[in-house]
Amino acid sequence: TWIELGAKPPAKNRLSVVVWGHDRSKFGRTLSEDLVNRQVCVTGLIKLYDGIPEITLKLPKDLVF
Repeated sequence: TWIELGAKPPAKNRLSVVVWGHDRSKFGRTLSEDLVNRQVCVTGLIKLYDGIPEITLKLPKDLVF
């Protein structure tokens, strides 16, 4: 699951938040809700992937509305 913050792809001025399939069930319905125009806070290590900053979420506590 990808959540793009700040801009839509292919824009480079965005932050990608990723939840990989093996961790998705930990988040329950949270990732199924409409996230458009909601304020979110994510916590994690920021890495560059193809020049785009990206945070991989592993635990629900790392995503707060």
